[in-house]
Amino acid sequence: MTDVFIVHQLQRLPLFARLSAAQLDQVANIVQMGQYQAGQYVFTQGQPTVGAQVFISGRGALLSSNNQAAPPATIGTGEQGQIINEG
Repeated sequence: MTDVFIVHQLQRLPLFARLSAAQLDQVANIVQMGQYQAGQYVFTQGQPTVGAQVFISGRGALLSSNNQAAPPATIGTGEQGQIINEG
């Protein structure tokens, strides 16, 4: 059974806006929802990822760390409606 909330969120994203209802259902059926707390990492630099992350609400920082001794540097942000992926 397709989650109506997920279909609605997908329709709002330009990447999926032109899909038919059947295509949206197919995509919605493979979506996994996640909820993250402030300060929690979604994925880390260099970590293999599967798929992409979509901000439904809130925002997050994209951090880069080339040296474990130095604090991570903010290289961007993600906000509602944006899709991010480490790959």
